[in-house]
Amino acid sequence: MQLADIQQLQSLSDLTFSYIKSELTKLNDNGQGIGQSKLATLTGVNVKTINDLLHGRIGGLKTETLVRMSTRLIELDKSAI
Repeated sequence: MQLADIQQLQSLSDLTFSYIKSELTKLNDNGQGIGQSKLATLTGVNVKTINDLLHGRIGGLKTETLVRMSTRLIELDKSAI
């Protein structure tokens, strides 16, 4: 893998993280009181991962996990329409 490929993957991870954090924060703070355990269930990860994401800690997360979470959040958003 070349440096340009690595940088492109990093950029994708950063964008995906930004989207996930924004959606999780919106769901957690919009007065519904969803909470981290419900967010974990909805996105298919554990509560620690949700907590890490909400606090900006993504160092240990795989890109695959971020993509899977964003896919689930997009599906939730579509079903709410």
